[in-house]
Amino acid sequence: MISLRLMAWQFVLVLACISAAVPARAFQASTDIESLKVEADQAYRGGDHAHVIELTDRVLASNPDDHVALYLRASGRVELGLARRDARIVRQGITDAREAIRLEGSGKADYYLPYLFGMTNLSIIEGKPVHAETARSVIDQLLEKSQFSDEEHANLLYQRGLANLQARAPDAARSDFNEAIQLKSDHLAAFVALASATLSVKGPDAALGVHNRAVASIAGNPLLLNNRAMHFHSLGRDKDALSDFAAALKADPEYVPALVNRAYVLMQMNDADAAEQDLAAALEIDPEFAQAHRLRGTILVNQGRPGDAVPEYEKVCRLEPANGMAFADLAFAHFFAQDYAKALAEFNRARDLNPDIPFLTPWRLAAAVRTGQNLSSEPNVLAAVARPTAQRTWFDWLTLYQLGKITDGELLAAANPTDASVRQAQLCEAYYFIGLEMVRRKKTDEAQAFFAQALGTEAERLSAFRGARVALQGLEGQSRQ
Repeated sequence: MISLRLMAWQFVLVLACISAAVPARAFQASTDIESLKVEADQAYRGGDHAHVIELTDRVLASNPDDHVALYLRASGRVELGLARRDARIVRQGITDAREAIRLEGSGKADYYLPYLFGMTNLSIIEGKPVHAETARSVIDQLLEKSQFSDEEHANLLYQRGLANLQARAPDAARSDFNEAIQLKSDHLAAFVALASATLSVKGPDAALGVHNRAVASIAGNPLLLNNRAMHFHSLGRDKDALSDFAAALKADPEYVPALVNRAYVLMQMNDADAAEQDLAAALEIDPEFAQAHRLRGTILVNQGRPGDAVPEYEKVCRLEPANGMAFADLAFAHFFAQDYAKALAEFNRARDLNPDIPFLTPWRLAAAVRTGQNLSSEPNVLAAVARPTAQRTWFDWLTLYQLGKITDGELLAAANPTDASVRQAQLCEAYYFIGLEMVRRKKTDEAQAFFAQALGTEAERLSAFRGARVALQGLEGQSRQ
């Protein structure tokens, strides 16, 4: 999902001169309205989309036909709706954009962009390609008029590329992004989207070619250097990744994404001290950068300090109160710290915010068992029990194991037999949950063996892997006492 701020189409507000003949009271009222719009534009550029909506609401309460305010509110609503994955707010933004287009009257290209971007991303949120197809059709009609500058034309092509991606036409999307770049050689968003689309269609080597082309075309751009660094990391070329991060931070020493992403790479390289230095620097620049707190929490968990990670995840939850995964991360930290009551409470909050998170049921059951609660009559649990064997998901098998309805061997046998990477991930979770059960039965030696097997899968991205590491460290510490 590409942020509107990355699209290089922010509205630059040009205030009209006010005649000295206007009465003083009217002058003040008009000035206040224009000031609110300037402030809304600045809030948008700063990413405070809720404040954009608040400010433009005040303008539109005074003049419902102010197309600039409608345009700005459309942009704010689309961004906020995307951040919250709330189709209702996105639709409100689309409605505002339509009205701004009607009232502006001259067919200004920029006014179409929040409408088009909103429609395309509505396809993502609702899973309906028809919205993107509608956006593509509107862009085709606009481009037939051939009345736009090269920059406006490029922005519309970029939007059509995004729509084509959601309409399942990736080759057409790549063609649109390339054409946008031909019209505007420094079209940052088109380069970013082209690299992502090329990775999906042509693979990592072709995507690296796009990253190289982007860095050469827009020299010293920290975002592009950061993106190529992360691509290098995905290729296992961490030395090249660190070089690009250094170049990004030389171009902009306060570019927080590069600091946080370098911290992530350093964490993967087992250099936790250097990673922490980057995170500390990032949070000094932006104390509210949620991803930095999230990554710091992960590092602390990896170090066997889940209790210390709790405040970091709590900050993420405060910054992202609608993000169910943020509360799941907090729940995992409590779980690994063996505070199962708090873990269950946070898993429940995660479920309430995002009922579609697939892994919650077995983890909630594991926490509930250790607090003496019975969740066996819950709908998700009943559904897992009732589902025919051939139709069970992996999380159904984990749920049945938590209920004591299948054995250790049956759980291990249920791991995917054909996809090696999926099988390793599932075995990691199976070994971890079996290890937990061994701990509950006070079979310490068996528990240690299963936790060690979980770590042997090298499925480091999984919470079960982190949990096995914490649990094994704890058991080994007990044995040394």
